[in-house]
Amino acid sequence: DTLGRLASDAQYPTIMAQGFSLMQQGDEGERLAWQGFRAVAATGLATVLVKKTWRRRRPYPNDHKFGTFPSGHTSTVFAMAAVYASARPEQKWMALGSASLVGWSRVKVRAHHWHDVLAGAALGYAIGKQFAPDKPLKNARNTPLITWQMA
Repeated sequence: DTLGRLASDAQYPTIMAQGFSLMQQGDEGERLAWQGFRAVAATGLATVLVKKTWRRRRPYPNDHKFGTFPSGHTSTVFAMAAVYASARPEQKWMALGSASLVGWSRVKVRAHHWHDVLAGAALGYAIGKQFAPDKPLKNARNTPLITWQMA
């Protein structure tokens, strides 16, 4: 249960970490990071429109105004993962794996059904690929996803 709750709250930290990791790659990386953030925004909008169309109830009763289909946490984190994985293919499994963990967590905490998460992942990945680069970053510095710097 604890892992599920932690991963469920990892949506925005995951998106930001991937964006900031791209920003460390110079001007082209910064441009791609902003493309990723645009993909997240576009995916968020598309997700809300679909949720308002299909008003499915969540597995656990709560007072959320939006329906459960598709998972917004999953769709937005997969949008950034699609951009990041295209820019840094050597780290694609880390990006897609962390997005999948967020999706799994949404079912674990009973906020979504599996098909909500799968639809969110497909929607986010498809929209994210529209913002993704055709080619990976050239001469990408081998920086970890998250770096800690001391001033």
